[in-house]
Amino acid sequence: RLRRFLAFAITFTILVEALGAIALWFAIEGRDLGGQDRAWGSIFHAVSAFCNAGFSLSSTSLVPFVRDTAVLLVVGVLIVAGGLGFAVHMDVLALRPLSLGTLRWLRWRLSES
Repeated sequence: RLRRFLAFAITFTILVEALGAIALWFAIEGRDLGGQDRAWGSIFHAVSAFCNAGFSLSSTSLVPFVRDTAVLLVVGVLIVAGGLGFAVHMDVLALRPLSLGTLRWLRWRLSES
């Protein structure tokens, strides 16, 4: 069980951080990053947000993005996803909330009302 948990934690971390970095890469397109490379900034901030580290590449942190909903949404989702913990994510994914059986059950419950 420990090996399965570690494999899930590593895979989940890499997957979520990669998706977050890709989303940030698109969200900060055309923005001045103070001389930082866009790819590096996206990866760094995705990892930092997922780990709830609070690190930034600039002294102003995310202040330049105060009105950028996309950047703040991605960072916020990464913070929450990283803060919930791997056991919670394993349990939620074990429920298979989007499985066909779950959708049938939900349709049945809604038709009863």
